Amino acid sequence: MLAVEIVTVPCQPDFQSGLTDMLMLMLCGEARQRTVEEYTELFSACDLSLRSVLTTASPYSVVEGVPTA
Repeated sequence: MLAVEIVTVPCQPDFQSGLTDMLMLMLCGEARQRTVEEYTELFSACDLSLRSVLTTASPYSVVEGVPTA
């Protein structure tokens, strides 16, 4: 499973992810940007393991999850 997301870094404020968080909260209620640790927990709850996070030149990263064995 691949997800294209803005992955946040704790204690490093970022205008882009902050603005996106606010927009998602207004439009979707509980949606928000996540850290690598939060993606690990989220994937685990769906029987997936976080395999990699590929950063790009943009604010977005490709987050890869694979089924747990």
